[in-house]
Amino acid sequence: MSSDPIIGLMVRSRRLEIAEVEADRLRKRLGRNLVGIGVFGSVGRGDDRTGSDIDLVVVAQSQVKIKSRVVSGIPVTFLPLTPEGAREEVYGSRKDLNVALGGWRSLKPLYDPTKFLARLRQRAFHPRPLQFRRASQKALVETFEDLGKLRNAIEAKDRDEMREMAIWFTDGAMGALFDLERFVLATGRRAFVEAHRFGRIGEAMRRLRYDDRSPAEASSLAEAIWSDLIARANRQGIRLPELLLKRPRDVRPPGSRLAVAERFVRGVQRREGSNLIAAGLYGSVAAGEDRKHSDIDLFLMFRVRREYPRIIVFGGSLVSISPRDPTEVRGEIEHAWNRPESLSGWRSMRILHDPSGLLRRSVAWSRRPSEGAFNRAVVKNLLEGYEYLGKLGKAARANDPEETREMAIWFSASAMFAALCLERHVVETGPRLFAELRDVGPLGRAICRLRYESQGVADTAELATRIWSSLLARARQEGLPLPRGLTRAPGTSLDGS
Repeated sequence: MSSDPIIGLMVRSRRLEIAEVEADRLRKRLGRNLVGIGVFGSVGRGDDRTGSDIDLVVVAQSQVKIKSRVVSGIPVTFLPLTPEGAREEVYGSRKDLNVALGGWRSLKPLYDPTKFLARLRQRAFHPRPLQFRRASQKALVETFEDLGKLRNAIEAKDRDEMREMAIWFTDGAMGALFDLERFVLATGRRAFVEAHRFGRIGEAMRRLRYDDRSPAEASSLAEAIWSDLIARANRQGIRLPELLLKRPRDVRPPGSRLAVAERFVRGVQRREGSNLIAAGLYGSVAAGEDRKHSDIDLFLMFRVRREYPRIIVFGGSLVSISPRDPTEVRGEIEHAWNRPESLSGWRSMRILHDPSGLLRRSVAWSRRPSEGAFNRAVVKNLLEGYEYLGKLGKAARANDPEETREMAIWFSASAMFAALCLERHVVETGPRLFAELRDVGPLGRAICRLRYESQGVADTAELATRIWSSLLARARQEGLPLPRGLTRAPGTSLDGS
């Protein structure tokens, strides 16, 4: 018998019945606005086990907000979509198309009077090749952003930042690989386990993600992975910006990224006119600390929200675009789950266009965050962390070291944000999240060990349990109103008893 509480985190229950009760509750609440409700993931497939959570997609005519819940000790998470958003997931070409299609293939409709969900599920089994080609193009452009961050960390010989950027880069690289190969995962948590089927590139991703490498070794692995992805794209005739095809030594940053940002904003002003309320630059370029492979982070505020590609190449630089309307700005400052990172972006903001002063006031507001905003972020991250803790426990019970290792990375991200929010700590920059976490005491250092150090299944489970107990204890000390399910005592044995 094991004394490890995570191993028996959740008692097996009738999750489908709980999903049906939740669906009935939402039917009464949403009324005619509701189009359909379905359960996806392990419960939708019928292979849920102790530790499984419940994932519900809720399609409504207009966008709705539904909070995650814990029911009978089981996390219940909701994916609210409009009909247009649901169609886009199945018919469109979002990056990580493989993930979206995998979710829809597992869908079990619970309320679907017009068969809308059933038709989308059926279509998810027959994607067009063009969808994957376009998804691959988006995935590669977005992954190049994280490759740049990794290259900067390697060139600076900053091992802390390098270790974290290796995780960011391999996340995107694996998704791009699956889209290029038109491979649809049954479940996202198995992504790096499934890497074995792709030979050397899959093994290179796993080594870069999980092993502590020297800067030279990390560089060699990252560039080999990127070269392989580009070669696969070239064989399919996928057109990519020239910047993505250059070797690191051939990259020549523009003379002034600030000038590039200002030129881009002037173009938006000409197109949008008075619809553009404000524009700002944040991140390393705004702080004057950009390096050879840095991207440009732009914030655009519109009266009527406009959709822009998340990342484009402009003026020889990679430009990340964050479009918002005023309501979204207020919501982001007051309700962002990733407050330690989000607020750092706001505080670094360099204003490029702000005739009404709204952006200036928003930046000032971000410097006076409320206690309640941090507390809400703690609870959100604990809810998500509880879900990932269940997945970790499920992998540990199956004695699956590979999945246990990956779930430790997933859980540590939520634990990190919860810990930093409890400390009211706003980081200097996103890539330094875990580097700064080490400075907040033993809990921070334990979360870093869980994220970066490969350990046995039992040791990983024990460490995750200690972290979880510490987070709950800190939250109680702060007097936070935790959902009842989060405070339930977990089981104590390998068989979940």
